Amino acid sequence: MVAVQFEDIIGPCIITAVSSLQMASFARRVGKARQKYKVPPPETNGDEGFVRIFRAHQNSVEFYPVFLASLWSSSLLFHQVPPTVLGVVYMLARSKYFKGYSESADKRLPGFRVSVTALVGLNICSLLGTAHILFTKYTGNSLFSYFN
Repeated sequence: MVAVQFEDIIGPCIITAVSSLQMASFARRVGKARQKYKVPPPETNGDEGFVRIFRAHQNSVEFYPVFLASLWSSSLLFHQVPPTVLGVVYMLARSKYFKGYSESADKRLPGFRVSVTALVGLNICSLLGTAHILFTKYTGNSLFSYFN
């Protein structure tokens, strides 16, 4: 069993903390949109401007567990640096997505595509890390030994 040191997971810890603040800011924007467009809770329909902001938030909430699971599994199984970089890319893309969707449904697509690409990258890191661990366990060799 491998012990995980704090310095080995500082990147994903920072990304997790900052991304939770980002999610809180998205929720705050929904609250402000409720006031602006006069949509009382628990209503979710109303002015198109409100609905776009609400949907941007809901979509972000739906993707957040996938992001966190991918970030942490790739950081623990692969290496913390690539997932940390991909986490930053994901968060920037989510901001672009939210801003774009708030303006127009069509403007959400560039941010959405980049965020999904970052998630794919995180999952590839997880799969590579898992493959390496299994290869090492069942062959007694490290894949890295083939590159030396």
